[in-house]
Amino acid sequence: MRVINLIFIALIFLGCGRPEVYHTMVDVNDFWESGSPAQFEFSIQDTSRCYDIRFEIRNSSDYPWARFYSAYLLKDSVGNRLDSLLTEQYLFNATTGEPAGKSAIGGIFEHDLSLRQCFKFPYQGKYKAEVFQMMRADTLTGILSAGLKITPALNQ
Repeated sequence: MRVINLIFIALIFLGCGRPEVYHTMVDVNDFWESGSPAQFEFSIQDTSRCYDIRFEIRNSSDYPWARFYSAYLLKDSVGNRLDSLLTEQYLFNATTGEPAGKSAIGGIFEHDLSLRQCFKFPYQGKYKAEVFQMMRADTLTGILSAGLKITPALNQ
């Protein structure tokens, strides 16, 4: 009986995470071209609260550099620029070469980067976010997918 109670309590805690408004990963395939952004379209209904916006990246162990630079751009439904940011993420330790991020299956690593905390969307409707790779290579290898996650902020 105690085992069943422990399992029940564990399931309750696992299900108590913040609800996601939007969460999508897009595959980059064999390489990520510098002029081809990862694109995300989503809707916001509740403008009375603020949201945390996070960028996720998944890379393989054969990514050739320690860091990853990207540019984030947020537009409204008619194309007006609302927010932008240049980001830097360490995918590997520059000194030791050890992978950073959470380890996934078979030499694949996941990274989660905060873009904005408590961001207020100005109105209800559709939005578009784009993330560009800003490395010096026109075609970037070793990046498998990029994602965007939007959750209600804890600090309102």
